[in-house]
Amino acid sequence: MSSSITMSRPSVETLRAMLAAELFVPGDPGYDRARRAWDLPVDRRPAVLVFAASAVDVARAVRFARSQGMRIAPQGTGRGPAGARWEDVAAPAGDYGLAALAGTPPYLGVTGYTLGGGIGWLPRRYGLAANSVTAVEIVTPDGRLARADADHEPELLWAVRAGGGSVGVVSALEMALYPVSKVHAGARFLPIERSSDVLHGWPNWTDTVPDELTSRARLPRLPAVPEVPAVLRGRALAVVEATYVGDSRHGAWPDRSDARAQSRVRHIPDSPGPGVRAAEYAHGNYDAGDRGRRVPRRPPGRRGRHDPSAGRTRRRHIDSEHRDPASRGRARARSHRRRYQPKIEAKYAILASGIAPNPELYDAVRMHVRPLRDALAPWHAGYDYCNFVDAPAEAELVLLAASHEQLQKVTAGYDPDQTMISAHAIRPAGN
Repeated sequence: MSSSITMSRPSVETLRAMLAAELFVPGDPGYDRARRAWDLPVDRRPAVLVFAASAVDVARAVRFARSQGMRIAPQGTGRGPAGARWEDVAAPAGDYGLAALAGTPPYLGVTGYTLGGGIGWLPRRYGLAANSVTAVEIVTPDGRLARADADHEPELLWAVRAGGGSVGVVSALEMALYPVSKVHAGARFLPIERSSDVLHGWPNWTDTVPDELTSRARLPRLPAVPEVPAVLRGRALAVVEATYVGDSRHGAWPDRSDARAQSRVRHIPDSPGPGVRAAEYAHGNYDAGDRGRRVPRRPPGRRGRHDPSAGRTRRRHIDSEHRDPASRGRARARSHRRRYQPKIEAKYAILASGIAPNPELYDAVRMHVRPLRDALAPWHAGYDYCNFVDAPAEAELVLLAASHEQLQKVTAGYDPDQTMISAHAIRPAGN
């Protein structure tokens, strides 16, 4: 809950008695730790923090907040410890030869990633993860527990999928799984001096590949910390990675496809490297650099002076007629909503990021990122991909115009008072 209101102690105790959840207010032991964001320099100080244990807790907290004139800022897992993460989903699905449209790091939160679009490793074959959501359980802004699917409140289901969950607090998702158990994948690493060759050759190559192949080019500048593999530690590189799913209609690769699949990935241009291997999708669906470990959120001072240019630029090839699986009957939204489904009307999605372990370095990171953004401005699609925007921004900046207009109408019905606080605010129509 977020508000400038200070709650009285009796009100706090009333709320505490209503919930099975942990609750913190300013001055409580543990409040400062509880309010800490994954991005540690973010300094937020909500009036009340509720770590809900169930959807019932969420509903009670929402109703209480409304009675106190407070607004609510829902937060899922992000990259933190609470809630379902992709490692909780991908491996069990893989046991049945099925694949979720998962994010690349295993510790990435399922809900936030999915409702922000969700590119992952299979978008050119199966579309964005948001379009594979078939039902949600949600607490609406008036504190009502609801289930939204194709037959029950389809407008609400559509708004959750298209608007990043800004019309309530999502407590559960149901999503389609796909018959993918095996993929062929590979990566090519070159010195950063070869980046021009790679970034000119790679787009030409992407024009020739089938929808079953998704790739990305990265320019990582890796920090010199023990968590990074020794061979990559402290290096700046040009990297191309690709995953090929081939013909997955029967849940497995035909044997004759293996050679062709490996050939598809090996022909990454100008990128000699460690080669291509077959992998179990559920257990290999992570960035090559993760290796099951995490780079520290705040690098300890003893590890030397921080380089604000450390970070990465990532460019993903997403162009495909199948970006929106609704066009192939996979999404179960009503047909009149298909034109508004989450999609990226661009050939590439680009993310530039840097490591800023304290607020003073934010400006230094922005200084390195801004020239790239300015240089690409002539090709900008007119809106940004939601999951690649890590700062508050109006929803119209991360949505197609038609989707934004429709979301305003839906939001006016579900949250006319703007009870919910979202990083990408949707103003109800008429406000």
